[in-house]
Amino acid sequence: WIFYNIHVGVAILLIIFLYPIRKKNEIVPEKILNTIFAFLIIFASSYYIVQIDQLIQRINTSPTSWDLVAASILVILVLEATRRTSGLILPIIAIMFIFYAKYGYFFSGILGHRGYSWDRIISFLTGFDAIFSSPISATANFVFLFIIFASFLNASGAGEFFINFALALTG
Repeated sequence: WIFYNIHVGVAILLIIFLYPIRKKNEIVPEKILNTIFAFLIIFASSYYIVQIDQLIQRINTSPTSWDLVAASILVILVLEATRRTSGLILPIIAIMFIFYAKYGYFFSGILGHRGYSWDRIISFLTGFDAIFSSPISATANFVFLFIIFASFLNASGAGEFFINFALALTG
């Protein structure tokens, strides 16, 4: 969890400062909003790192109010980072499913269910079945290493050597 949490936190920090909000007539300047978002993700990630031993035992069963605050911040910032990088459609779909988890009792038939509390929904969203699931595992364990290796090859000039070697072999 600590490794995945740091991975997600750093990724959100990079997205916050590299991707614009895309709103020209803003009430609050973008730098102020980005700074607030940065402090919030640092708080949420730090909370998860400090409380990891206790969180593993209580996150999906009996989360505290601070657990829910940190989890809510993390979920909101993941949705904001998704909106900045991919547009509105993915966060809208995610929000629809979050509301479906809460208000599923309005549906009848096969789609209906009894509904869940906000505490349970938010705590499950930050578990190994949601934000910290397989895609984060793959990017943290494999993709990140390939990016580091490619950056090393590029900075050392080895990448250009391999391209020139392949061109020399094949003409």
